Amino acid sequence: MAVSVSLQCIIMRIISGKYKSRKIPDTWLRHTRPTTDFARTGLFSMMEHRLNVEGTHALDLFAGTGSIGFELLSRGCERVTMLDSDKRSILHLKKTAEMFEEENAVIIHSEAFRFLKTCQPVYDLVFADPPFDFGYELYEKLIELVMEKSFTQNGLFVLEHQATDKFEEQKYFTESRRFGNVAFSFFAQTK
Repeated sequence: MAVSVSLQCIIMRIISGKYKSRKIPDTWLRHTRPTTDFARTGLFSMMEHRLNVEGTHALDLFAGTGSIGFELLSRGCERVTMLDSDKRSILHLKKTAEMFEEENAVIIHSEAFRFLKTCQPVYDLVFADPPFDFGYELYEKLIELVMEKSFTQNGLFVLEHQATDKFEEQKYFTESRRFGNVAFSFFAQTK
């Protein structure tokens, strides 16, 4: 008996800015969990009141398909460093940057913790969307490294995670907002 396998192609679009309504190339990155349009719309609505992304430098950790990084570039971010440890994701990110003719996307193939340990504090915004099975201890380590190593003076860190995970006890935590089964927690040096 033949077994049929259903492969689902992920199609995403840019929500706003110079690339508004453009689609990120079809991808078969089945190992990724892209941030949905609904959640991205909510995230950027929240960020508008905290940080003007125009002219900023951002770091997109666990970039995957690049839906956040390319959205940031579309909205006027001066430079976005997109980092992922998966070669398939890196190839996809490069293909998307080439398709958009985007010269301000810096794509790095590296493991997040290794990169953060040697990172210079040049980012105004750091976004991270690690795998949902990341584990609380790894989340804590990630938050500490980002807050200590990567920011300019008034930097903002946004962590995407399962809505059931809570980070209110973290010393840099400022707020969290839920969108379906995902949540975004915000962290900053000063509350």
